[in-house]
Amino acid sequence: MILESLVGYMLGSEFVLWAHSRSETLPQNPQYLVLLGHKGGEQSPVTQDRFINVIEAMKKWPQAQLIVTGNEEKGEISAYQAMLEQVGVSRFLIEAKSKTTWGNFKNILPLLKSRKEAVVIVTSEYHQRRSLLIARSYGLNAHAFGKDSQIYSNAKKLFLKERLALWYSVPRALWNRITLK
Repeated sequence: MILESLVGYMLGSEFVLWAHSRSETLPQNPQYLVLLGHKGGEQSPVTQDRFINVIEAMKKWPQAQLIVTGNEEKGEISAYQAMLEQVGVSRFLIEAKSKTTWGNFKNILPLLKSRKEAVVIVTSEYHQRRSLLIARSYGLNAHAFGKDSQIYSNAKKLFLKERLALWYSVPRALWNRITLK
């Protein structure tokens, strides 16, 4: 009985993730690009991929306002700031209070003019679906952008972390949608 319930919850979580985080056509003129942080500093392959992706996104949507998010206690904002300054980007909003993806989206809400405006989340491919689930649970008109250009040495660990985080995130995302004001 317990095993069946656990398997049912896991499959149900995957269905909810699929239903609420499907990729849609990217908007032509998003108002915001939200770069999600990652611990590990400038040398981290994940940080490097996200940086490459945000540069590509900024070329694709030059009118969009960039918002850099992350946990500054782990140096995530400083790492991105240094990387962005190396390519001449110095104008962006910062959300540095968060320790999680949940916090990133909750804390950027005051920076947005409206939740209905198109937001492009720039993050790793493995992280996009859960990021969309979370952003959309806050009522954001969210879309995901980015490719993983590297094969991560810890890919299995990242996959497992995402699955565990998903199983935690599904009930919270559903509750957010129910209680959204």
